[in-house]
Amino acid sequence: MYFVYSLSHPDNFNVTYFGITDNLSSRYSNHMSCNGGNDTLNVWIDSLLSRGKFPILDVIDIADDKTEVLNKEKEIIKEFSSNGILLNVLEYESPQSKTINKKHIKHLAMKYHEFK
Repeated sequence: MYFVYSLSHPDNFNVTYFGITDNLSSRYSNHMSCNGGNDTLNVWIDSLLSRGKFPILDVIDIADDKTEVLNKEKEIIKEFSSNGILLNVLEYESPQSKTINKKHIKHLAMKYHEFK
């Protein structure tokens, strides 16, 4: 099983990143180590950690296979990149520069809970 997840700011809950994984705990730990290939995301996480804060990981969607979850992630990023600052770096797009609002995240979270 694969998950589409978001990372959001712990103070204002603005989503900054969407990703996919088949192991949420391991992926979150990888993000916290700030060793990934997305330097902008690493700087953002490091700035939170230096202040004793941690990004919030929320599961947005689930899928049974990797191709399906990659397509879902791509759709979510495209849908919300015009509404918020995303630190995602995708092969088909450049980094985005806006903030996703709470209404969109609530909508996605409700969608996720329908699948449970």
